[in-house]
Amino acid sequence: MFSSMRLMRLLLAAVASALPVPRLLQSYTPSPAQGAEVKVLLPLYIYPSASGSECTQPEWLAVAAAGSSVVAIINPSNGPVTTDHHAYEAYAACMAHLKTSGVSMIGYVPTKIAHEASPGWWVQTALRPLAAVREMIDVWDRVFGGLLDGIFVDEVSNRWTVHQQEAWGDHLAFYLDIFSHIREAQPSWRVVANAGSAAPDAFYGAAGFSGQGADVIVHFEGSHGQWDPSATDASSSCREHLWTRSQGSFSPGPWCPYVPSWDGVDALCRAAQCDDCLDAELGALIYAAGSEGSLRADPSLTPHVWLNRVVEQAVQGGVTYLFVTDQPAAAPWSALPSYWTELVSLIAPSPSPSSPPSPPSGAPVSASALIGRHSSACGGGKANSGPKLNVSCAAR
Repeated sequence: MFSSMRLMRLLLAAVASALPVPRLLQSYTPSPAQGAEVKVLLPLYIYPSASGSECTQPEWLAVAAAGSSVVAIINPSNGPVTTDHHAYEAYAACMAHLKTSGVSMIGYVPTKIAHEASPGWWVQTALRPLAAVREMIDVWDRVFGGLLDGIFVDEVSNRWTVHQQEAWGDHLAFYLDIFSHIREAQPSWRVVANAGSAAPDAFYGAAGFSGQGADVIVHFEGSHGQWDPSATDASSSCREHLWTRSQGSFSPGPWCPYVPSWDGVDALCRAAQCDDCLDAELGALIYAAGSEGSLRADPSLTPHVWLNRVVEQAVQGGVTYLFVTDQPAAAPWSALPSYWTELVSLIAPSPSPSSPPSPPSGAPVSASALIGRHSSACGGGKANSGPKLNVSCAAR
């Protein structure tokens, strides 16, 4: 028997197939595969320490050493703090150190009312008041505006929640207002939206919403085993973990959790791997990736080998902002991964600390087209598509 989630996905896929699809989501000509610039998208939820104006926290110093290869998400207290907060001095000192080292920073903003039902498992019950979210953005601007390059909008509704939780309000209007307010606060700021899974098309800048969506969508947040089931069991695959096996599966990576055709993400998958097809770039946050978590299937693999595999899967899936950690699901962002240096060297072999460039002015485009943005304070261009990249969108 189908669950309500499965039925909802089938209904949404059926509706989507009957609606007009933006031109660039219907078809595209793959460009030759090229090396994609990938950035480390780091949830830096580690309390800093400082001696006067000097940052002294070791993990923050390790992040600074990685320079411009890192985009750090800053989260002092489930959002920003003001100058009278006891943590302000340490955050100001360490954020200034990251800034001078070339690290891009984005301020954390929650958007849902939620409670922790069990360690690492949060249950969302409503949208936060829009005025409260706007105020957090304004505090980031007033207190840390000169240090930030954007805002990290967390708990963003995915493409199913907007329909399943209609009683919470108009999800699209709510988030588009937040994205707009961020750009009003600082036109140069980047909007990074964490849906944790596939977001509504509008948030990628599709379906007539070009220029209104996010600049980066965190399209995957989950364990290494969810990203690549063979990491925990060499005989396992994406297909074995889907709600139906009748449609095959996508390849390991950001599309692994979805059923081809029936979950309605196929066009989005193809567009994510096409250069210039989406406004938004894709991000992924992967936890529990280590010998104590997801690598029991083959303990002989070195971090270099399997991390390289994850990076390759990410690029093939259209991801250009990536973080991988061996920290557990209950507290995945509580410390840097044990292989932090290895991760940084694989994703960005030669980081060069420098002030990040300002994003270019956007040119007007037709409502039926989607346009990519390549230069930004967070850096990185979209992964170009090609025959190699099409593998992850083809049912297996």
